[in-house]
Amino acid sequence: EAERLATAAGRHELLGASEAERGLVREWCTFFAELPAPLRRLTSPNRGLFDQQPLAMRRVAVRKHCGGAGAQEAAEALEEIMPTLLALERHFAGGSGGPFLLGAACTVADLAGLCTLADAFRLA
Repeated sequence: EAERLATAAGRHELLGASEAERGLVREWCTFFAELPAPLRRLTSPNRGLFDQQPLAMRRVAVRKHCGGAGAQEAAEALEEIMPTLLALERHFAGGSGGPFLLGAACTVADLAGLCTLADAFRLA
């Protein structure tokens, strides 16, 4: 979807500067597409009851859920996503040549990662 939107908007630079980079952008987008289900189990307690509440209230609900009755579910979700998050951490620790996934230029892969992980970091 992100690739289609970037193309429609004429923002081809967001897809990568070369065919090799475009392939990496697709790989990273696929990488982030695998995270939403377990992240949702962590950041959306009580089947989404708190999703429309202010951030501070959601944060309290998530912490209570993860430390209380939902602790087992949260632990399972965290166990499921940890290898993926560690792979992302290793990528940045290895030095991508800049602050973005492909180095100095922001791509739709970076935007996909931001959109996927934003709630988890805001609610942690």
